[in-house]
Amino acid sequence: MSDSRVAKLLCAALLAASPCLAQSRSPEAAAQRARVDSLIPEWRAASRELHYGDSVREARRRAEPVALDTAVFGPFVVVARDSESREHFRNFDKAVAGRAAILRGISPQERVWLFVERDIGQDDALRFRARQSAGRHVRIFGGSPRARLRFTRLAVDNAMFEFVPANARNWLRDAGLSKASDHPSIYRELATSPSPVVRACYKEDVASCIQALQLAGSTPDSLALSVAARASMLMHAVTQTDAAMSKLMAAADRPVASALEHASAERLPALVRSWRREIDRSYMSHAGLSRASVAAFVWSIVALLLALRSTRRRAG
Repeated sequence: MSDSRVAKLLCAALLAASPCLAQSRSPEAAAQRARVDSLIPEWRAASRELHYGDSVREARRRAEPVALDTAVFGPFVVVARDSESREHFRNFDKAVAGRAAILRGISPQERVWLFVERDIGQDDALRFRARQSAGRHVRIFGGSPRARLRFTRLAVDNAMFEFVPANARNWLRDAGLSKASDHPSIYRELATSPSPVVRACYKEDVASCIQALQLAGSTPDSLALSVAARASMLMHAVTQTDAAMSKLMAAADRPVASALEHASAERLPALVRSWRREIDRSYMSHAGLSRASVAAFVWSIVALLLALRSTRRRAG
């Protein structure tokens, strides 16, 4: 019988006996208590065996040879398997270049290690190395090069969270920054929320937006916008000036609203107003379909009608 199974059976026996122990001091309860006491040494022995097994597995992973390659992109050190490194490095080069203005000014001492691999069910050797190095283990999804590039861009946004100071992290509730790119969902949240504060923000009332984003006072969660909206607000703020992330880090001791002002070099009302307009501009209408998709659908209908007309003409 495996160690894990032994431990599970012992735990089950302890749990099964616990109701009897609480019922009375009858002879049956005393017998159950004695039985539990007799199982405790076995449980401790099984626990030691499990810990030993975990230690052996970790030692094997540590010794397991994995061919790796490493490259530096801005404030990120990317580690990948040799077999995948060319594509990962190419994609991270593009993704980090797209955020270069935001990341400029971050000290080399602040570098974040990213252990990157395709999500194709490999062993957890790279995850182990990430844990040992206090780095991030990053899975890149996607069945095509284009999809993997898109997920790499999201991975870079999430990795930037390492540079977000504690004041803003608490405000974001540790939500990933990649949530910031989902503007269609944020727009729909603004348009459909039952919260009167959010509805007023939807109508572009800046004071209500500040309140809904929990940047002024203590707005109840039931009346506030989601963490995705807050993440989009932060990302909007750090795209307004050069080296904005390092400015945000320098404002770690300020309230979040003041830190966003410092990072963006804008007063909060103006910053929130431009954020609200950006959400409008990037909204995808027509039940989540992009305008390009709708246009393609319309032209396909036109082509179908022309084809039918041509068929009738030939039949005549």
